[in-house]
Order: sequence, then C-alpha cells, then structure tokens
Amino acid sequence: MLFKMDRHNNQLAHTSDRLPRWRALAQVMLPNEFSAASINRTERCSTYAFFAEVLSSVRRAHSVDDRNELPKIYAFAEWSLWHPNKQLWNAAGVSFYEHAFDHRADIDNVMAWIAPKARAAVSGLWDLHLDPATLERVKRASQSIHWSHQRECDVALQTAIATLNAPVTAA
Repeated sequence: MLFKMDRHNNQLAHTSDRLPRWRALAQVMLPNEFSAASINRTERCSTYAFFAEVLSSVRRAHSVDDRNELPKIYAFAEWSLWHPNKQLWNAAGVSFYEHAFDHRADIDNVMAWIAPKARAAVSGLWDLHLDPATLERVKRASQSIHWSHQRECDVALQTAIATLNAPVTAA
C-alpha cells in the first residue's frame, strides 16, 4: 500500500519519504497537468514545472467555476504542502500558493478553497510577494472567509487514494 490515512489528524500519511510517491497521486488527481509538465510526456516531472501547470489550471478552473477540477487542485496542493519532503512542499508553496492571488480580482473566492492551516503556513510568502494593497485584501479575506470547500477537497483526495490503493486486476 502506497498511502494510508492518518485518522488522528485527517492527513495522508506517507509510508516512506521517497519523493516519487507524489507522482502517482498527481497522475490520478491531475493527469493533464502532470503530462504537460513531464519531460517528453514521460514520468519525469519536476515539482516546480508541475505546480506551474497546476497554477495555470486553477486560474482556468476559477474562471469557469469548474467544481470538478477545483477540489482536486486544492486538495493536491494542500497534501503537498504537508508532505515531509522539502522539494514537494516548497514547490507547492512557491510555485502555487505564493502566486494564488497574482491574477485574481476575486480574492474571497480563492480564499474559500484554501484551508486555514495552509493559509497560516504560506502567509509569509504572501507578505514577501504581494503588493501592499493586495496583501491587505488577502489578509482580511484570510481572517474572514470560511473554508467552505473542505468536504469537496477531502472527497477528491480520498477518491484518488482509493484509486491508488485499489487492487490491480489482470486483464
């Protein structure tokens, strides 16, 4: 079994700290982004290139309110943020969360998808990256906007984990 749920803190626990594990989950949850970021469409995919693709996708998904893709994107980003491997959590922070508000006029809508724990973890990136006016709007939203999509994100992650843990049957 590659993944298991740690029921105590509702986070995906890793049976080991090997980085390639993220690729399996990415291929299940965000296959188009993984493929686009992969070198010659192989399984060699940099964490930073992948999150650059994810950032582009989340902007598209928000523009059309894609309730199929948004939970997958935010669930994977948060899962990555808590991954024990620095290469993955750092990529999630600097290639995704840091730029979450670069092109967004609708800060409240984006903030509703970001877990409070993740907001706290990446707020320093926003402090360094955003202009003062945008930063103030983001800080207000972080304090006032409820994380209204927790269930959708949890379901997206659990579905992907179940897919990965499903027994392989011979064809």
